[in-house]
Amino acid sequence: MAGTMMETSSPAPAADARHGIDPAWLVAGLLGLFALDNLLLLRFLGLTPALVWIVGIGATALIAGMTARIRFDATIPVRRLLICMAVGLAMMLLGGQGRLFFANTDWLVRDAVLQDMVRWPWPFLYGGHGDPQLMRAPLGMYLAPALFGKIGGVTVAEWAMLVQNGLIGGALLALGSLLFDTTRGRTIALVVFVLFSGLDTIGELLTDPSTLWPLDHHIDDWAGLQYSSTVTLAFWVPHHALAGWLGSLLFLLWRSGKAPLFPLLASVPLGMLWSPLAEIGMLPFVALAGVETLAGLRLKRVDIAIPAVACLLAAAPIRYMQVDPAKLGLYFETLPTAIYCLFEMLEVIPFVAIIWLAQRGGRFGPATFALATMSLLLLPFAHIGAGVDLEMRASIPALLILAVLSADILAGVRCGAAICLAGMLMVGAMTPLREVIRAVINRPAPQTSCDLWSGTDIAFPQNGKENYFADATRVPGWMLPAIPPVLVSPIDDGRCWPRAWQVRR
Repeated sequence: MAGTMMETSSPAPAADARHGIDPAWLVAGLLGLFALDNLLLLRFLGLTPALVWIVGIGATALIAGMTARIRFDATIPVRRLLICMAVGLAMMLLGGQGRLFFANTDWLVRDAVLQDMVRWPWPFLYGGHGDPQLMRAPLGMYLAPALFGKIGGVTVAEWAMLVQNGLIGGALLALGSLLFDTTRGRTIALVVFVLFSGLDTIGELLTDPSTLWPLDHHIDDWAGLQYSSTVTLAFWVPHHALAGWLGSLLFLLWRSGKAPLFPLLASVPLGMLWSPLAEIGMLPFVALAGVETLAGLRLKRVDIAIPAVACLLAAAPIRYMQVDPAKLGLYFETLPTAIYCLFEMLEVIPFVAIIWLAQRGGRFGPATFALATMSLLLLPFAHIGAGVDLEMRASIPALLILAVLSADILAGVRCGAAICLAGMLMVGAMTPLREVIRAVINRPAPQTSCDLWSGTDIAFPQNGKENYFADATRVPGWMLPAIPPVLVSPIDDGRCWPRAWQVRR
């Protein structure tokens, strides 16, 4: 399949009003934006030598330009693209971005990150807490919106983030539509993707039925372990979701022979600044793509050159996220057998079993199916830092692959497997429905008045600091800015928000 990958030797045909938008433009735009974010991080850190910017801008243009030359065998009709964009924007809007709907508690800290990046001149450190502290986090989602905020204020930054994330989500939906040949298949795939979730309602019923009411209760974490539904990812952690979905879609397009290898390889280092955890989940699939390409003697010079440029551009941002690594070490732990087995029986095994029985692993081959299955069986044992963030985010690519394979079954001929799978999706749909209910019945989140340091004390007192801060004395010398960073004082009015975060309308 991969042997039929598209050529990149001549420019892709221009968008045509009769035929639609060239998918290469969407891929180039996405990789170009991710590359630009890596460049903007250097400005955030105060690393602004002219040569660095010349090389960085050239690298970004090269990545986007070569990607735009990919020749796909189909275009995306404008009407379909607009529908996808509308769905992407609606998901981000319902998730609380733009402050028209309720935002979940993870946004207690995300709002503070964006607000501090708008409020303080770059670069800055947090003082008043012993050694100066560096904001160290995946900042890809925040950088471009924060620049808009420098011009128009925090509200402008928040709306810029909504537009950015909504358009990225819509572009990904449009690219995903290329995996399906019929309108019926694409429609079913969109519904399956939006509703995709494990059987969380059954898990909650078995472990703690009292929490099934009220209907806006968050139930993804019923087992203390978590594989998040699509809507949960979009509402709670859009930066992780978008990075993971981009990588997995590029893998599936490569696997289907619809796209070359180099965009997939380049997306991993470029996406690290959005979600290093989701990119960790991409590594098995990238390895599979590389091994099969080498074994088939299909490796091209562009498959080496463009990923190498991407790695060069992302090298400093990746090192930035590794500052003070002792706080975020990788470790493994055993799990209670009963909880682990129940979790896998309700979140993974039913989908895997139906896909295997109905399609012997699906159209992307047994190796892809096996990697997705093994990832979801093993991730609960691995941790980076406190909590279960690694399993929640590194599972994103594998879950998307299962969602696409599930859509294949439902879009096929009527059979017992399709009926069974439809029933499972209906049960699983209670999880995204609860997320939407919570977004609608609660008031929009209030504006925070605290900085990130004080906000993490209130929102995540147990582990917020290790996820968002690094000791500035551990920053390597070459990463120190020529101009000393601004040392900002704590902003803490003792409450941070003018009212309780979650209040009924």
